[in-house]
Amino acid sequence: MPNLFAYFMLFVWPLITWQLFKRYPATKAAIGAVIWGYLLLPERPNLNFPVIPNINKSIVPSLAVLIVYHYVKKNEIFMARRAARHEAALAPVAEKTGEGVASPIAKKRQAFLLKKPRTKVRLMLILATVFLLISPVITYLTNRAPIVDGLTYLPGIRPYDVAAYTRNLACLLLPFFVGLKLVTDRQGQIWLLRTIVFGGLLYTVAILIEIRMSPQLSTWIYGFFAHDFRQHYRNGGWRPIVFLAHGLRVGIFMSMAVLAAATLARASDNGKSRLRWLLVSLWLLVALYLSKNTGALLITVLLLPILLVGSRGMQAVMAGIIAALVLCYPIVRGTNLVPTETVAETIAPYAPERAASLEFRLRNEDELLAHANLKPLAGWGGWGRNLLFNPETGKPSTITDGIWIIIIGQYGWIGYLSLFGFICLPVILCAFSYRKLRLDTIDIGMMVVMAANMIDLIPNSSLVAPIWLLSGALWVRYDQARQTEMASHLSPRERRLYHKRDADFDIAPDVPAKPTRKKGRLNRPAVTS
Repeated sequence: MPNLFAYFMLFVWPLITWQLFKRYPATKAAIGAVIWGYLLLPERPNLNFPVIPNINKSIVPSLAVLIVYHYVKKNEIFMARRAARHEAALAPVAEKTGEGVASPIAKKRQAFLLKKPRTKVRLMLILATVFLLISPVITYLTNRAPIVDGLTYLPGIRPYDVAAYTRNLACLLLPFFVGLKLVTDRQGQIWLLRTIVFGGLLYTVAILIEIRMSPQLSTWIYGFFAHDFRQHYRNGGWRPIVFLAHGLRVGIFMSMAVLAAATLARASDNGKSRLRWLLVSLWLLVALYLSKNTGALLITVLLLPILLVGSRGMQAVMAGIIAALVLCYPIVRGTNLVPTETVAETIAPYAPERAASLEFRLRNEDELLAHANLKPLAGWGGWGRNLLFNPETGKPSTITDGIWIIIIGQYGWIGYLSLFGFICLPVILCAFSYRKLRLDTIDIGMMVVMAANMIDLIPNSSLVAPIWLLSGALWVRYDQARQTEMASHLSPRERRLYHKRDADFDIAPDVPAKPTRKKGRLNRPAVTS
């Protein structure tokens, strides 16, 4: 049972977010509020109210950021208009004569030019959001009848459930919209990677404490343990959980921190900075090893050498292949192209417990995927309808682990492709055209960090705030790079208009133009560094 301090932290976090926005730039404050909220807030308090979303750790940081940012922007607009009115009041003569005052037609033309263009990326995101949010409606239309099997009785989906499913899916996307709205420039991407690294450094202290004293920090501070205590005793020692839902989430976050530090080391422009980030990455890797997360450690060991010594092309192609495989994993899994038995037999001589756990998971996936294929379009919905039950006892005979089998069982292929499209598509699109878009080390490093998360989503359900922030930032970066590449083929006049329209996208206005001749003289445009 959570103590009063757990509820206090949950409700005081919007005030902390407000103070962050007052002290730091909006991008830095938003990233800090979401990442630190994910790492420090208690997992257990979950206030369930009718109509409104559940008040818990998953929604409070991102919702607070969006509300505070909206208020800050609205206040900035108000102050700008107030300053404009004050400036107009100081120039009564110009206002009376009409000098320097634009006509209504000119004002409308200027507003049109400064309006954000509706790019293909924005249209893709709008379509994905629409399909994701209407998938519960199709689920309701195909699941109104109850399920009766022996002692098992599962009610049909009601219209109220449709609203609840849509609300939950919309809340799941809140960190994505934070990244899409606020992590819009290179400095924001660096802040995001650094915040993940600093969060990993803080967690190394907690990991060392819980390795020695057992996973007790959440119990000592917030008064509860977030999961099954028996699952966190591994190989004669303890697997830390800190303030997250499971020790596995600690492992994948530490993996993200290791890869983020390696990305910053690769992108450093001097030897001291590069050495410092490499040492940080090594320390985080040691903490990951001590945390007894075999899966996250294997993912890190697989990707870290390629991130440190591989070319950008190799990194981009590898991240794109991983993203494509994850997006198509249910198809590959259903056609038995994954050698599951071979993998389990290979692991068995070295780690019998891990092999038995993997075999159990794979058997569950086979049964659940066969059940999901009975309603492939929109799934079975909630109330445990996506699970299998023992008709004699009425208890579940299967357990869902991977987020992919949960989503495809509840919302079908519509929900799965829409939800995983937010995560996988930016990596795939950037990988296929990384050279044309001129992506650099930071961009491709973020893709590799995303790829590590995608691999972890196959056996686990760690679809959490950091991966959504990275996804939103990558979508913005792809949109910016694509528009910059398109602008390089325009004439000088079209380029000026294009950059004026896309000023809010932070697109580099220094794309070199082709030399032009005017009045017999060669005019070369100036290129700024």
